[in-house]
Amino acid sequence: MNCTGVRPVLQIALFLSLFAGCGAAADTAPSIPVVPLPQEVEWRQGCFVLDPSDIAIDGAGEFDLPVNELRRVFEMVSGGPPADEERAGRIIYLGLPERDPDFLKICRGRGIWPDSRIGAEGYVLLIEEDLILVAAKESAGLYYGTQTLKQLLRAHRGDGALPAVRIADWPAFQYRGVMDDISRGPIPTMDFMKQQVRRLAEMKVNLLMYYIEHVVATRSHGDFAPPDAVSIEEWRELAHYARRYHIQLAGNFQSFGHFEKILAHPRYQHLGERGRMLSPVLPESLEFLRDIYTEMVPAFSAPFFCVNGDEVYDLGLGASREQVEKLGAAKVYAEHFLRLHGVLKDLGVRMMMWGDMALKYPEILEILPKDIIFGTWHYGPLDSYGHLIEPFVRAGFEVIISPGVLNSHRIMPDYRQTIANIRGFAAAGATQGVLGLMNDVWDDGGSALFSRDWYGVAFGADQSWNPSPTVDVSFDERFEAGVNGDPKMGLSRAIRHLANLIDLSPTDRMNEIVLWDAIVPEQGSILRLSLEDWDRVIEHCKAARQALDEADTFVYSGDLEYFRFTTDLYTHLGRSRRAMLEAARAYREAVSNQDTRAKLSKAIELI
Repeated sequence: MNCTGVRPVLQIALFLSLFAGCGAAADTAPSIPVVPLPQEVEWRQGCFVLDPSDIAIDGAGEFDLPVNELRRVFEMVSGGPPADEERAGRIIYLGLPERDPDFLKICRGRGIWPDSRIGAEGYVLLIEEDLILVAAKESAGLYYGTQTLKQLLRAHRGDGALPAVRIADWPAFQYRGVMDDISRGPIPTMDFMKQQVRRLAEMKVNLLMYYIEHVVATRSHGDFAPPDAVSIEEWRELAHYARRYHIQLAGNFQSFGHFEKILAHPRYQHLGERGRMLSPVLPESLEFLRDIYTEMVPAFSAPFFCVNGDEVYDLGLGASREQVEKLGAAKVYAEHFLRLHGVLKDLGVRMMMWGDMALKYPEILEILPKDIIFGTWHYGPLDSYGHLIEPFVRAGFEVIISPGVLNSHRIMPDYRQTIANIRGFAAAGATQGVLGLMNDVWDDGGSALFSRDWYGVAFGADQSWNPSPTVDVSFDERFEAGVNGDPKMGLSRAIRHLANLIDLSPTDRMNEIVLWDAIVPEQGSILRLSLEDWDRVIEHCKAARQALDEADTFVYSGDLEYFRFTTDLYTHLGRSRRAMLEAARAYREAVSNQDTRAKLSKAIELI
């Protein structure tokens, strides 16, 4: 039984150099096994023994979801269901003290209430030898406090007890979001999206958005949508489901660039400008978007709708050429979004849009209304991210920063890049007082699967709740123990081994193009292979596979299979190259032998 406070950090120093980022100092102090990291942790003496026959869970009100979630985890960890209150000597209390006088008295008696810092989404968690208290001002905070308790139960499932602790916790950002690209990769099922909601809520994410170019089935324009597109009714169902988990589902529809999939449909070709961009000068373009928004907006629950507007590279190269030459690109761009702003205002929501074009043409910020939310994005490691935020803040706009898990056309993400990007961007956002952080998961291509992205998603959740500019070397242990329930850290160890593949030339930075590389040269050409490099690929995959096989994952063990597939895929690629080389050698030997026998036969014939 471990009642000393926390488990020792497992070989963290071995991992420090890999994900250390841009020269940040490391904090090697042991930490609490929770993601995201709480704001304030005070360890105390003693522990709460997990004896189900002596423990009851009291919801102190109508909080079915957190109570039922906690019951399930408690039973899995302790080996039995909690007892009835009449027979229990110790209680786990969940409640809102300011709405329950009896619970308020208990909280005051333990010195944990009031706490003015926690706000609507914060909580106080107290674990002592004789009871556990989770107290909050609102139901969202109570739910998040319960998630912290759930993760502590997972992390200490083999100990039979929880260490005594007092946690006071609250978020740094109002919005802590994830955007999943479902338009350029697999379209998820409703069951998978609901699983995303549940997992994100465990890590205190409160905003979810799906990037949509054409994968929405509307009644007015259902012809451009693929057969497995998500219907308006399904979006409404998902928004209702997410609301139970304190997640707002934000609508999204690409409204300017990246329009090639819709423009490929004969009915909409005339709306395009060089095939990739919706023309901003055609009245039909606005009416098309109005139709889409009118159906989509009511199906979502967030108070804003993202129209995107990024990477508009074809502006002025088609039907808009005359307007751009007359007014300038910035003016034409801004006027398009002024019209969209009016449509969304009539529908009762704020407009969100990406800010890359406004950074290119700063005069856009002088034209657009100040109630627009700008999303500013960058997915690589930089020395500073302030220049991506400051122009919008100075101009009076609210900002959501968007780092990301960049998985575009890759077999798995470059997690070294991801960790440095999220940490640096989150720290800059906290300094600038931004509205929120949206962790963008880009899954372009058929090889990118979201189940390989959870490590980066968890790190984004960690930094959006409690950003830190320095390297927290406890993250792997907190993620594995609290989220996955794995004291052996199998998944994170495997990810670190696989991250080494990025440096090896055969993997082309883990780009999926390696899957289509020729291993048999065309006639008359030469194909050069480095078996030494491929052998190193196989070596790292072997180490990663061993870590995965050693994992003792309590929850979400299915994620391991996606990384096993990754190790098997690269191992196969490496072995196929070696087999091809052996085949080439055998072929050369056969040709040589055949040529020798032919010469001997001819010589004998001449004699």
